Amino acid sequence: MFRKRKPVKNAWNLLFLILLSGLAEAKTFEHVQKLPVKGTVAVRSESEEGVPGAGEVWSDSVQYAAQSVDYRFDEDTILFLGDAKIRYGKMTLTAEKITLRIQDDMIFAEGIPDSAGKPIGTPVFREGTEEIRGLRMTYNIKTKTGAVVSGKTAFEKGFYRGECIRQMGKDVLGVSRGIYTTCDRENPHYHFYSRRMKVLVNDKVIAKPLIFYVADVPVFYLPFAVLPIKKGRHSGILTPRYGSSSYDGRFIRNVGYYMAPSDYWDATLKASFFEETGWLLESDFRYALRYRFRGSVAGSYKDEWRSGERIKRRWNLRLSHNQTLDPTLSFRGSANFASDKTYMKDTGLHPIDRMNRTMRSDLFLNKRWPKSGNSLSASISHSKFLDTSESTLYLPRIGFRRARKAIFSPDESTEEAARWYHTLYYSFRTNALHTQRKRKNSLTGALEDKNSMDLKGDLNLSTSQKTRWFNLSPSLGWSERWQRTEDGEYIRTDALNTSVGLNTKLYGLFLPRIGALKAIRHVVEPRASFRMQHRRITQGGTYGFGGETDPIKPRRSLNLSLNNLLQIKTQKGKKERKLTLATLNVSTSYDFEKETRPFSDLRTSLSIKPVRRFDVRFSALHSLYDQDDTFDPLRPDLKNMSVTSSLRFSGGGSGKTSETTGLRSSTDPFLHRASDSEERPLIPSLDTKEDGERTPASGPWQFQFSHYYGLYKMATSSRKTSWIKGSLRFNPTTHWRVSYAFNYDLEGKEMTAHDVSIYRDLHCWEAQFQWTPSGYREGYYFLLNIKELPDIKIEKKRGRGGFSFR
Repeated sequence: MFRKRKPVKNAWNLLFLILLSGLAEAKTFEHVQKLPVKGTVAVRSESEEGVPGAGEVWSDSVQYAAQSVDYRFDEDTILFLGDAKIRYGKMTLTAEKITLRIQDDMIFAEGIPDSAGKPIGTPVFREGTEEIRGLRMTYNIKTKTGAVVSGKTAFEKGFYRGECIRQMGKDVLGVSRGIYTTCDRENPHYHFYSRRMKVLVNDKVIAKPLIFYVADVPVFYLPFAVLPIKKGRHSGILTPRYGSSSYDGRFIRNVGYYMAPSDYWDATLKASFFEETGWLLESDFRYALRYRFRGSVAGSYKDEWRSGERIKRRWNLRLSHNQTLDPTLSFRGSANFASDKTYMKDTGLHPIDRMNRTMRSDLFLNKRWPKSGNSLSASISHSKFLDTSESTLYLPRIGFRRARKAIFSPDESTEEAARWYHTLYYSFRTNALHTQRKRKNSLTGALEDKNSMDLKGDLNLSTSQKTRWFNLSPSLGWSERWQRTEDGEYIRTDALNTSVGLNTKLYGLFLPRIGALKAIRHVVEPRASFRMQHRRITQGGTYGFGGETDPIKPRRSLNLSLNNLLQIKTQKGKKERKLTLATLNVSTSYDFEKETRPFSDLRTSLSIKPVRRFDVRFSALHSLYDQDDTFDPLRPDLKNMSVTSSLRFSGGGSGKTSETTGLRSSTDPFLHRASDSEERPLIPSLDTKEDGERTPASGPWQFQFSHYYGLYKMATSSRKTSWIKGSLRFNPTTHWRVSYAFNYDLEGKEMTAHDVSIYRDLHCWEAQFQWTPSGYREGYYFLLNIKELPDIKIEKKRGRGGFSFR
């Protein structure tokens, strides 16, 4: 802050103030006073209001620096020459020549011609993050307005130029003969031109008229246009999307408006019109209050026509609400309704929406007690299977859970050492469920109502004890279950469960020191767990009380597994590298109650990765018995197996960061708003790396090849599956990218899928062509668009599935 000085009535007093702030001795001439090359000069502010006779107040200052500073008495001006710089508040102005006119607080900035007559040191105006360049500038310190001749500036990845830019007020610019483009070339590949533009900073641009040029060729004309330039979410007209399909004919989608009046809610209303099938109206309303609640109401209505006649009216409605009532209590719910079971299949644009054949609605309430570790949940859930019209209703589902807690805790005040009994834990949980089902009768096909009830409780005790060589994990549990089946029968089941687990790890270390190979480590982890359950079932009576009890039938099982891990360490110079070379896991179990085939099938999984570019994964299931049920572990019978091998190569390129980021087919800007339920594009980008990731700028290539073989043996027959997949990506030049992918069925001897994609970077434009010769996604897609304005595009598509529309 600067202190207010008394009014100064003439230029000599002003000169005295300047001399006081200088760093060098001044020299006096007849009409010119030499001033310090750095300093501060006082300037006028507005007159004090409401004080009769109050004059101008010298209450602000301008900091300056230049190679030469002259004060001209006769003109009452200060001339700054040579790398001149003026700073006033947040404003900074640099130029080769700057003139400060004291009388009316005007600043004039311009460059000076060099020996060839070309201006150098042209003015640059900066305020905050904004920057404007031009041939000449004027600025009024008092009114904070100014003008720029042949000005240009950058804003939000775009460039603005104008024959004359005037600051008409705070955050208001007037531009004469202005252009806008995102192309950074001196002669841009495209631009928008307007004879008169009014720019409301961070709000909108009003242009009259607006002409779009490609190079110097006008392409289209609008008598006026209002273009939003707000940052973040804001209200505005949605960009329509055009196209055609074999089912709908020609269409226009996304005709509508997005409204965001506050930070707490927004809404979208849009319509789509189809040449062959009528029209579709969609709406989406969202609301949210951070840390408290959020939700949405969305729906659509379709008036379906064929051959000029209305077929039917269809609709759907989706509701959702999530709310945190307090830090330990939360509620959420969702509901889905539709006029018929094929509505989403016919109108959905994304494969997930079309393939979803289950409609769900639910309500959920959860309460936690953090200190005690208790939690309570209650829910209602309804699911309808659209293909069969069957449904399931859970009304209600209630659950209580006591988290695992130590029975004996060490006394922290005495710093008692941990004892073995401090690792004794208990936990408890109970669930109650009432189920209503609608199921088709297998004979009549009619839907029948089925009701059942289920109440279950579990109490568990567990511990984990470590010895020098082994880890021992015993547990004991008791469970009770009361059921009323769909047939009205009451069943009570109580069970005592015990288990004990034992595992250890064995390490083998070898130091061959052969070349770069320094060490080999083999880790063997055997595991064994024994489980026993004593279960009693009572049928009849009231929830099993007073009914008939079956004899207790103990069930005992032993699970066995052996895991192997092989790792190597290499060293070249001071650089060490560790690699997991292979893993081999084998497991089986033994059921003591089975009289025949007590051993379960032997599961084997093997993974080998000798180098980064190649790996093999193998899995198999063997029976340890022959056809006569004779145990023969030395000659196991193969039941099924699969082998997957993958090979990857890449190379080329200079390792520089590519200037291109790939086609934005997977990042439609309109899909960033959850309220816009338009389709999600399906064409994979040729460049799958994230922005900023280093990729070769020219010449890189990637090749991937994988083979899968599966054998499934049944009682009297077997089935084989075998296919190969491959993909090739390469950049012939810096701006071209080509990709090819295929899937070939070796058993059926047919090509199940293959795609060709070509991408071309066109500086500020980009183009892609994708072709699928055969299969469900047969067709092609061509797109040419501006990178930073992807809705300005030319696109063409043929085929119904797999290709995206913006």
